[in-house]
Amino acid sequence: MKKVALVLVAALCATAMAQSPDTPGQGGPWWVYPMLSTMVNSEYQILAFGGQEVADSWCEANGYAGNSGASNNGQGNTGAYNQGQGNTGAGNQGDGNVGNDNYGQGNNGDGNNGQGNTGNANQGQGNTGYGNMGTGNTGNANVGQGNVGNMNNGEGNTGNVNTGSGNTGD
Repeated sequence: MKKVALVLVAALCATAMAQSPDTPGQGGPWWVYPMLSTMVNSEYQILAFGGQEVADSWCEANGYAGNSGASNNGQGNTGAYNQGQGNTGAGNQGDGNVGNDNYGQGNNGDGNNGQGNTGNANQGQGNTGYGNMGTGNTGNANVGQGNVGNMNNGEGNTGNVNTGSGNTGD
C-alpha cells in the first residue's frame, strides 16, 4: 500500500512538475512558497498537497525559513538585491544586512548608508572604514565629529591633517 501511495504521489508530482514554473516567484499548482524553487529536490513538491501548515513546519525544520536567491523581498533572505532585515548579499535594503551597497542600520560591507556600518564609503554614525560621513567614524577621510583617522573634517577628531576644532594630531 505504501509503495502504491508513493507511486501515486510521484505521478501527481510528475504531472504537477510539467505544469510548474522553472523560476522562483511564479505560481504553479504545487508552488507553496518561492523558497521551494528548483533548489529543492522534487520530492518535496508534495508539500503542496499537505497545505501551508505542513510546508511551514518543513521549511522551518530544514532551514528554509527565509528565502534564498536574488531579488527576494522579506526578512532573513540570502542573496543579492534583497529587501528586508537580516539579509546577506549585495544591494540589500534594511537593517542588519551583510554585504555591499546596503541601506539601513548595522550593515557590514562597502557603500552602506545608515548607522553602525562597517566598511568603506559609509554614510551615517558610528561607521568603521574609509571615506565615511557622520559622527564617531573610525578611518581616513571621514567627515563629521569625533572621527578617528587622517584627513577628517569636523570637531574632536584624532589623526593627521584634520579640519575643525579640538582635533588631536598634526
